Amino acid sequence: MITLGQHLSNIRKLLDWHPEWADLPIIYASDDEGNSYHNVYNLPIPAQVHDIKEHYLELVDIYIEEKDAQSEDISRDDVNCIIIN
Repeated sequence: MITLGQHLSNIRKLLDWHPEWADLPIIYASDDEGNSYHNVYNLPIPAQVHDIKEHYLELVDIYIEEKDAQSEDISRDDVNCIIIN
C-alpha cells in the first residue's frame, strides 16, 4: 500500500527531474494486472472504507470539509484513505 506522503514524494522527484511532465494527464489501472487503463478525472478526496487492508474495498463515505455540506456522514477522524478517481 502506498501512502499519500510517498505519492507526493514520488511526484516531487518526477517533477524535479522532468518539470516538462507537469501538464501530463494522470491515468489509473482498473485492476492489479493492468488489464484496463482509464483517465483520472477527479482531484484526490479523503474518504473512509470499511477495512483498508482488504484487497477489494467497500466505501463508507467521503469527507467533505465545507461547512455547508449536506452529506458529511464521516468525521475527519474517520478518514482512512484518499481516493484519486
